[in-house]
Amino acid sequence: MIAGSRLFPRSNLEYLDMWPSDHRPIVLSFSLEPEDRGHSRFYFDKRMVSKAGIEEAIARGWEGDPSQTTSFVMDRLSKCGRELSHWKKQVHFNSLSKIQKLHADLEKEIAKTYPNNIVVAHEMVHSLRTKKSISEQYMAVKTDMSKAYDRVE
Repeated sequence: MIAGSRLFPRSNLEYLDMWPSDHRPIVLSFSLEPEDRGHSRFYFDKRMVSKAGIEEAIARGWEGDPSQTTSFVMDRLSKCGRELSHWKKQVHFNSLSKIQKLHADLEKEIAKTYPNNIVVAHEMVHSLRTKKSISEQYMAVKTDMSKAYDRVE
């Protein structure tokens, strides 16, 4: 007997077919729960397990409402899903949020680096003009990348 069936004797666990991936979705139903609760599916991502704060989010979600004498398992699962969704937003678990943050950081870095490149270019041209040994071994090429990019586009 599966441990879950001992804890929830009036539950039914069904493994669905593996299509189109190599994962088998699980449908868990409880005999005393209302049939259709109108909730969307919650997908648990195993990458969340090792992240800080996940256990606290699950514990907050599983806590029953003290004002109610009975708490349906599905209510608790729904609350867990909401808590986990809130947690994912806080820790930027979503890849899109990470990409947007990295893009903003890159823009800031470019804004800092661009003036430095101007100084370096100025020093290089100055050395080419003033030091014969450098001007005999090196040369400078000026290109307008924005015009070249416009032509490629």
